[in-house]
Parts: sequence; C-alpha cells; structure tokens
Amino acid sequence: MKQFFSISIFCLAVVSFCGVAVGVLDPGAPLTDPSYETTILEPPGESGESSITMLQTFVQPGFVVLMEPLGNWQNLDPVFSQDPSHWSDVVEFYTPQGATQSYADFWSDVEGQPFLSDLVARVLAGPKVFIPEWGNAPNPLQPPIDYVAVGASTCTYTYHIWSDVPEPTTICMLGLGALALLRKRSKA
Repeated sequence: MKQFFSISIFCLAVVSFCGVAVGVLDPGAPLTDPSYETTILEPPGESGESSITMLQTFVQPGFVVLMEPLGNWQNLDPVFSQDPSHWSDVVEFYTPQGATQSYADFWSDVEGQPFLSDLVARVLAGPKVFIPEWGNAPNPLQPPIDYVAVGASTCTYTYHIWSDVPEPTTICMLGLGALALLRKRSKA
C-alpha cells in the first residue's frame, strides 16, 4: 500500500508539472513530439492581408510580434513593445476547433496604416513574444529571422520567418538569374 501511495504521489507531481509547463510555453511551441522546422513567408505586396501556413503538429497558441528596427533595440522594452505603431509584423499561432493541425497566420503592416484593432486586441490579451525584425530589408538575399519555440518535452519547432518578401516579379527575376548561372556553370 505504501508503494502504491508513493507511485500515486509521483504521478500527481508529474501531471502537475506538465500542466504548469504547458501554461508557460512560448507561442508556437510544439505540444507533441518530435521536433519540426518550417518557413513562414510574409504575403507579398502592400495588401495588409495575411498568409496562412499549415503546421505539422499542434502548437501552443499565441503571437510572435516582430518589432520595427531601432538603432539601440530599445523597442524590446516591455512598455514600448505594447505600442502597435512599433510593430512590423505579427505571426499568430492557432488551432481551429476540430482541426487536425495548427496554423500560423502572418500579418504584415501596411506602410502608414495601423494593424486591425481586432488583431491588436487579441495580441495584447494573449500570450506573446516580442522579437526584433533584425533589419530584414526588402532584400531577398537577407537571411530569415529564426524563432525557436521549445515544447514541454524539449522538442522544438524552428520557424524561419521571412519578413519583407519581395514582389513575385522580383522572385521570378532572381530565379531566372540563378538558372542562368547554373546553366553557364554546367557548360563550363
């Protein structure tokens, strides 16, 4: 009986710990094993619409807010971060009711226009992480922002977030240039 009681207490402790751990996970953290990696792209153009990325598993809901670059990165100050005028982009992680996987919506700011008030209210009320945009200029050769969310069982979900994606025409021109270089290289 004493051994049963000890095992029961241990199981309750593990369940309690896991319950607490799930509540403090960063947005986008995987809720299941194994680890994953994906790319999230900003929608091209200045439409203000979102782009949706299907994720490979269930993840912790919440928001990753990319902050506009400033000279000394004071924009990561908690009070300063709450001002949506300093936000560059927002990635929202969510799971629709009855879905078999989670999704990531990439919301981009439109120059000179604020984010939708509904989105701002959801970000300010929900779990969120603020990270600097790190100066991703409209340069397709600029590396993506890597955001790593760690799950309860140390599995990770690495997100390669491409902010300020160039227009489709620019992407096509870069692709054609790369093909020309490959062709030239194969002839040599």
